[in-house]
Amino acid sequence: MPLKPDGYTIFCDDIRQEIGNKCSLMGIYGPDMFVDNPFPLMMAKMGFHITFRDDPHAQLSPITLCIYLPVYEQDNPTYRSDIYRSQAALPPLPGTLGPTARRMATINVLLSPLNLKEPGKIKVRMLVDGEKIKLGTLRVAYKDPAAPAATEVSSAPG
Repeated sequence: MPLKPDGYTIFCDDIRQEIGNKCSLMGIYGPDMFVDNPFPLMMAKMGFHITFRDDPHAQLSPITLCIYLPVYEQDNPTYRSDIYRSQAALPPLPGTLGPTARRMATINVLLSPLNLKEPGKIKVRMLVDGEKIKLGTLRVAYKDPAAPAATEVSSAPG
């Protein structure tokens, strides 16, 4: 039974290609990105380090990368890129593969500048044979820098 496509995205401030085919991700976000300026706001850039995995025996049909910013239309991504895959570009498969073997591709995207009109979710999706595969979501919210942090502990004696 073929494995379903999947993947994930690391959201960050910048992606840098280094010597020796290394990639450095700067300013990696967790599940949330808190901004200290009210919306709308303009970010100099934002990086998306995307890993897409599928069954090594699956047909190499074209796929489409979609990035949706807050206030998006379901069928109209902010960023869209068609990716044409070719069997000729891949090395031959080994004679035996385990049942969980995956074909993997890494895609780095830098959007610059990035205009965020309001808080919400940045979503990364891949369209594969008409199916929308979820590759990651980052919640974007305003946090007033003057407001106390939720993790601050009072140092006053009890």
